[in-house]
Parts: sequence; structure tokens; C-alpha cells
Amino acid sequence: MTKELNMKKLTIVAIEELINFYGNESTTPDQIFDMNRCPLCKIHFERNSRPTCLGCPLANTYGYPGCLEFNSFKKLRKNRFNFLFKSNLQKRKEFFERILPIVKKYPDYRFTRIGWSFFNEIKRMW
Repeated sequence: MTKELNMKKLTIVAIEELINFYGNESTTPDQIFDMNRCPLCKIHFERNSRPTCLGCPLANTYGYPGCLEFNSFKKLRKNRFNFLFKSNLQKRKEFFERILPIVKKYPDYRFTRIGWSFFNEIKRMW
């Protein structure tokens, strides 16, 4: 198995894990905002002089952490301690369900640091 194929498969598995995570009724706010727990960060995040997420479908146009830029994440973060938390968890789950088929159709090399380019089909307004 090539490294590219492996990275794509790992990314798909990570998104499926996030779908289950956000769909779990027992998910709490302290579990969400932690890069050490994010399956995508575990695969793609590289901390160096300028932290990058090259290979991650959520990275911004420069390859830096872009997960914070999505509306579903902003709403969840804003409402993490009120009655909207559970409904925003569901929206975040739906976000990952929405991007999964998009991610699956991209070629394997897009999930590597060298082959990565911005995933423009994944809209920040989601």
C-alpha cells in the first residue's frame, strides 16, 4: 500500500470517527476543543515553526489549521455551555457526513504534505 493511499484511508476513518463522536449523546464540550483528541489532527497536524495541516481536508487555503473557520465549529464553540450545544453537535455530525463523500472522491496524493492543495468543495459556511 502506498503512503498516499494509506493517508487517504486514515483520513476517511478519522472522518467516520468524528461522525460517531459528534453523534454520541455523551460527548462533552471539554472533549471537542482539544487537538490531541481530533482524529484528523492526529494524522495531519504538524507542529513546527509554523504549525501546518497539509493533507487535511479542513486546512485553510495556506495549509494551516482551518477547522476553526467552519460555521458548524464556530456555532458549537460559541454555544458549548448552553441549551444549543446538543443541536450544534448534530450539525457538526451532519457537516462530517456531508464532507465524507467529497473526501472519498479525491485522489490519494491530495492527503499528503506534498500533494495537498486546498479542498475548495468543502465550504466554510457549512
